[in-house]
Amino acid sequence: MIARSKGTDYVYRFLKTFYVDASSPTGSNNLAYPSAAMPAVLSDLSGVNEAVYRQIGTDKVFDHFSSSVPGSLTSAQYDDFVRDTVNFLDYVGEPTQVERRSMGIWVVLFMILLTWLSWLLKNEYWKEVH
Repeated sequence: MIARSKGTDYVYRFLKTFYVDASSPTGSNNLAYPSAAMPAVLSDLSGVNEAVYRQIGTDKVFDHFSSSVPGSLTSAQYDDFVRDTVNFLDYVGEPTQVERRSMGIWVVLFMILLTWLSWLLKNEYWKEVH
């Protein structure tokens, strides 16, 4: 449902931005959705990441992740895994989406044809009034 409501980019970013946070009850936090109650369930695959911040004036700004414990997948393999998982979640959220969109094209074409026929009929009825 989240993939349908917020989009696949949000889910992808959410799964890619977990990092270690000792102050969190789950032991991890997320950049996309701070203080998320979900733990980093994919940390075995991605590795344990630590967020590195840089100081700009009085603000701390996220700079990059540093891997403290490597995962079982490389960075490219993990990106592919998350992309495939997000695409699967998008499909499972609405499996008839492809059929619905293809039917939508025919509905729009039918409505255009019906509008054209209605316009011709209106011209036929009103030609004697003018």
